[in-house]
Amino acid sequence: MKKLVLIILAVASVAGCGKPTIAPQTGDSFATPERDEEEGRIYITDGAGKRWDITQAVELYNFDPARFQNGVGANLIPPILTPRMAYAGDEVFPDTTDTFLVVGVDLNGTRKAYPLSEMATHEVVDEQFGEAYVAVTY
Repeated sequence: MKKLVLIILAVASVAGCGKPTIAPQTGDSFATPERDEEEGRIYITDGAGKRWDITQAVELYNFDPARFQNGVGANLIPPILTPRMAYAGDEVFPDTTDTFLVVGVDLNGTRKAYPLSEMATHEVVDEQFGEAYVAVTY
């Protein structure tokens, strides 16, 4: 029998304390925040060149602006729009002795599994479970 591993991922944010300051971090993964003195806004720019207003996160929730990571930018990681499902007995169905991690979804009695090896390169699968449209994310 095939082993199914369900992974539940949670993301937690921790707000900083005190008055926010802009002190850029070193390293390529962190954005360099920019303060627009005329507008009084704080911005970062992602890898695609899009500018993001982070003023509310910094001033209202005390996030440290130097800790924002710039990311690759919107729409640069393509989602899987039409996933192919393999069923037991299909030639491409994994061998029953194979072991690998999946993101498993059970919605209204329909069960599907998405290999993490695929999810790691796409992060989003646009899927349909009966009449429900779902974005499966990793």
